[in-house]
Amino acid sequence: MKSISELTFQINEEDVSLDITAPPHLFEKQSLDFSYKKPYKVILTKDRSAFLNYALIYNYKTLEPLFNISGELGISIGDYLGMSTFTYEKTRDKENAVRLITGITHNDRQKLMSSVFGDFSASSGALGSGVVLGGINFSKNFSIDPYFLRFPSLNLSGTVETPSDVEVYLDGLLTRKERLSPGEFLFNDVPATVGFGTAKIVIKDAYGREKIISKPYYYTDNLLKKGLHEYSYSIGFIRKDFGVKNFAYGNPAFMSFHNYGFSEYLKLGYAAEVSKGLVNLGPSASILISKAGILDAALAFSDSEGKYGVSGFLGYSFQTKNIGARIFLRSNSEEYSNLTMKPPDDKAEIQFSGAVGIGGKKSGFITADYSFSDMYRTVRISKTTISYNKALTKLATFFAIASETKAAETNDEIFLGLHIYLGKDVSGSVSYTHSNNSEIKKANVYKSLPIGTGFGYRAEIENPNGRNDLDAVLQYQNNLGIYEVDFTNRTRDNGYSFSVSGGIGYIDNSIFLSRPINDSFAKVKVDELEGVRVYYYNNEVDRTGKDGELIIPNMRSFHDNNISIESKDIPINYNIPSLTQYISPPYRSGAVVKFDVTKAQGITGTVYMLDNGIEVPLESTLMLIQVKDKLIEGLIGRDGEFYLENVPNGKYAAKIIYRGKECNFDIIIPDSTEVLVDLGKIICEAGK
Repeated sequence: MKSISELTFQINEEDVSLDITAPPHLFEKQSLDFSYKKPYKVILTKDRSAFLNYALIYNYKTLEPLFNISGELGISIGDYLGMSTFTYEKTRDKENAVRLITGITHNDRQKLMSSVFGDFSASSGALGSGVVLGGINFSKNFSIDPYFLRFPSLNLSGTVETPSDVEVYLDGLLTRKERLSPGEFLFNDVPATVGFGTAKIVIKDAYGREKIISKPYYYTDNLLKKGLHEYSYSIGFIRKDFGVKNFAYGNPAFMSFHNYGFSEYLKLGYAAEVSKGLVNLGPSASILISKAGILDAALAFSDSEGKYGVSGFLGYSFQTKNIGARIFLRSNSEEYSNLTMKPPDDKAEIQFSGAVGIGGKKSGFITADYSFSDMYRTVRISKTTISYNKALTKLATFFAIASETKAAETNDEIFLGLHIYLGKDVSGSVSYTHSNNSEIKKANVYKSLPIGTGFGYRAEIENPNGRNDLDAVLQYQNNLGIYEVDFTNRTRDNGYSFSVSGGIGYIDNSIFLSRPINDSFAKVKVDELEGVRVYYYNNEVDRTGKDGELIIPNMRSFHDNNISIESKDIPINYNIPSLTQYISPPYRSGAVVKFDVTKAQGITGTVYMLDNGIEVPLESTLMLIQVKDKLIEGLIGRDGEFYLENVPNGKYAAKIIYRGKECNFDIIIPDSTEVLVDLGKIICEAGK
């Protein structure tokens, strides 16, 4: 022990003990991961599937089209998805059918990358533009794994000198308890909310002494973990007259942005746009200013056929549990351009917005917001807003907003509102709005559609300047679709509309009808048992049909979808290995979810061997039965009694070897619903 630096010891001869003292860094460092660990197994599905969503709307209103049909078709094979959307519209004057977006998407779960071939929406950063291209896109897609930690994490460290109990608190809330051995410790990926906070580590050692370590922190989702890339690269042709023409493509274009996490305090990147006669390029940065908030900045230079321009923005945000502040400032030169903004277009020379909010649950939250835009050719526009909201009870929330907008004219407005939850998924609200030349009183009540079959509705009464306007909607959904009736009685828009929407799906060699499939879907199979309740995140969807199957049309792609069945609906003579499964399907695809419940049926009887004309009861041996490509063993006990389990009905070859002699025979299992089937007396002849 003398050879170990910094270690001291003392021999106590009176109680024959050895006291050793060592600094914590000599012990093995303890590292604990606080990130969420899944306590369950997730099934990543790749089932071939397809769907066709449709929506039909008939309007008899003053201001809307007469008839509209919308649809989207999707075909999924593994991690590939082919999609196409389209619409048809008929008005009193004309009609038009048009293709919208068509493309093939590949999502790589391992690399968190997406590739699109066809039509897609492309963008290039804060100072760039957003357009629809027909071409190719490659991008980092963190949504493929919603549980992936892409932002710099909160890490806490310290030392304990004796075996100790450690508690971790974030802003006063207990996050974790641990029992640690002496030495240094490191807690990685401690879950935190966005903004400024204080972490507190309470250490209680073996002697009951308590030590508290406090650490202020600022957690943000504006940055990237060190070494992570975030990017999108697009090349193709710009869609023209989107929503009007089917195959109208214009100039070729390249758009991209790429960000990289250099440290837990710094993210740097760039954005670029290139097209015929246009180049737009510039850097961007996000910086964590210690515990004082986040600074975002970007700069872009443009050249549009020899007309040079520049644009830049600076943003700052700070957030705590009770205080929030943000500032945004952007400036454009008069000839700045990108794919959607040309040098002759009017634009803001200076654009500013800032807001400060403060409050708490008891006092409510108040926010002051001011913004303005100084345009090159039109008038300055500014707006000042003060808003307040407070939860009066668990069921009621009060809102108040006062604003002043200045442009060619000045408009002052006051809004007062009260939202109330009435129970049983029914909510309502009342509001009053007063502006320069008008006042509006409004009341509404609404109920959202349930997860399963049921009704939803919304009714709104509005009284602008003494008039009474009414808008009422009644909805109903079942397993086959969503049906809606809308009635409107307003000064300039009167009438009614009817709509129906649904989906046609294909999976597991079968076609089904359902509600619209807005993301992924599942076909649940519970053997062939009818009437079994199926739950999605513990909410009842419906019961299985005659074939033991049910469709869930609203699964979340890439998430761990919780699907379970009701054990009380399974007959007592069935085995249930698992009542719950976690399914993660690819984007907008179908998944087959099988619950392998098996019918438990016992088969008994007695078997004798005929040896030289004498029936000898067999005992303490095995009966071997060939069922297709599987060999089943049955136990033979005293006096020839045997027991088999879960053998399908039919005729099978059987064999018994007893005291060196072998007999072969056929055993017939009848089709029966009984839990226990008695085959009676069976005789096999030795040597056969």
